[in-house]
Amino acid sequence: MSNSESLKRLIKEMIRFAIVGVISYLVDTVTFLLFNRVVFGQSSDSQSALTSAALVIGYSVGILVNYALSRVFVFTADYQKENGKGTKSFVVFVVASLIGCLLTVLFTHLFIAVFGLIAFTKPYCDFLGKTVATGLVTIWNYLSRKLFVFK
Repeated sequence: MSNSESLKRLIKEMIRFAIVGVISYLVDTVTFLLFNRVVFGQSSDSQSALTSAALVIGYSVGILVNYALSRVFVFTADYQKENGKGTKSFVVFVVASLIGCLLTVLFTHLFIAVFGLIAFTKPYCDFLGKTVATGLVTIWNYLSRKLFVFK
């Protein structure tokens, strides 16, 4: 395969990853907000253990959607499909996802605190903090899947 063909395939893969990421982000964030605000009754600027629990629940649901869509839609080369199969690959995916989840919780709490200091963002602290954290953790998610799961 030529360099230009490899580059085209990589760009297509990254675009598909972005589409899957948006879908996963929406599932994750809606689940997080539903649990944080409705089920647990937290305010948008809360940084309690319940907020962390809502983050973990949302991230977990989003990551399951991401895994399923990544296997079918993103990493489509035959060798990637083969490498992405099996228990070992799923365990590596889960470990990488747990690291991503921890980063998401840490960054979200940091950004909730930051957005809580700004009056006009205070009603949306949890959403804004989660969104910024997701943007940062997306880099880890792509690299961990590309390098360790669907290599």
